[in-house]
Amino acid sequence: MGKIVSNFFIALDGVVESPNKWHFPYFNDEMGAAVGEGMETAKAFLMGRVLYQEWASYWPSQGDDVPFSSYINNMPKYVVSNTLTEATWNNTKVISGDVAANLRQLKEQTDGDIGMSGSGAGVGQGSRGHPQRV
Repeated sequence: MGKIVSNFFIALDGVVESPNKWHFPYFNDEMGAAVGEGMETAKAFLMGRVLYQEWASYWPSQGDDVPFSSYINNMPKYVVSNTLTEATWNNTKVISGDVAANLRQLKEQTDGDIGMSGSGAGVGQGSRGHPQRV
C-alpha cells in the first residue's frame, strides 16, 4: 500500500504559495539534492488542477535533456479536480467525485509513495481548509 507524501517549498514564515516569486533565487545544488531525495520513492504524482494546468502547458514540450522533464512526463500522474473533465498530459488521470474514497483506492493500488507538490490548500483539505485524512 502506498502513502501520499507531500513535498513543497515553504518559507520560514509559513508561506507556500507562489514559490516562483521567492524561492528560486535561493535554489542551489544542496536544495536540488533534497528535492531529488524526496522524489526517489515516488511511483506516482498527485496534484491539483492549477498545478496540473501550469505543468501540463510546460513539461511536455521540454526535451529529455532538461532535468526533471523525462521523470515527470513519464510518471503516472493524478489530478484532483471536480471541474477538469479530461487530462491530455501523458499518463495522467483525473480524480473527481468522492476524492477521499478515490485517493484511498489509489493508495491501495500503488506500491510506493505517491508524491504531491503544489498548494498547501489543495489535495487533502477538507471543508474550511482543515486537513482531511485519506
